[in-house]
Amino acid sequence: ARGAPSWRVARDAEEGGVELAVGAPKAVMIPDPDAEGRMLEPIGECTVLVREEYAVAVVQKLTIRKGEMVSYETDEEGWVKVVMDIPARGLIGYMAGEFGNDVHGQGTIKHIFKAYMPYRGAIDTGRNGALISMAASETSGYALAPLQARGTMFVGPGEQVYPGMIIGESSKPLDLHLNPCVKKQLTNIRSVIADDKIVLSPPRAMSLEEMLAYVGDDELVEVTPGR
Repeated sequence: ARGAPSWRVARDAEEGGVELAVGAPKAVMIPDPDAEGRMLEPIGECTVLVREEYAVAVVQKLTIRKGEMVSYETDEEGWVKVVMDIPARGLIGYMAGEFGNDVHGQGTIKHIFKAYMPYRGAIDTGRNGALISMAASETSGYALAPLQARGTMFVGPGEQVYPGMIIGESSKPLDLHLNPCVKKQLTNIRSVIADDKIVLSPPRAMSLEEMLAYVGDDELVEVTPGR
């Protein structure tokens, strides 16, 4: 449907049995009629109601996303109402789940379109590099165990991967190409010392909305029915 969010279109396609790849959502920019070469972007009025102990974290996150404070009000019961003007692109991803984590479920956030205003510059969300598979096969716990030290994994053992697939987020800014499919070599000689037990942390799970907000401009989210 025209004007529908990209995650909703992708969700409808998935439910309809259609496989597709979706890029990161982008705000619609328009030329500034009053300044040649300058672009305007949609700015929304964002209203947040949150417990006072979590207000600072929310304001910091929205400020990083180019938000500007309009008002900050507190009441006697420990609630804070914050109103900020923020680019529409600044809310992509934050409302999908990060906000709920910041306020521990004790808050609401909503926004409405306000006006087109001059572009406020690039937003640094602080995301690190990607962990990228360099093999096409099934992941193994033996291979994933040491890779956990490189960052946060998005896949667990027994999952099909392929070269170029993002399997996690690196703990450093640069991308890393890894092999998550290495299998342990079996021998007929029993080791005197028992092998260490493989301990894997649960992979990070994201909703479709969170995935679309997470990917970079050069990345795609594969929407595959039944997966």
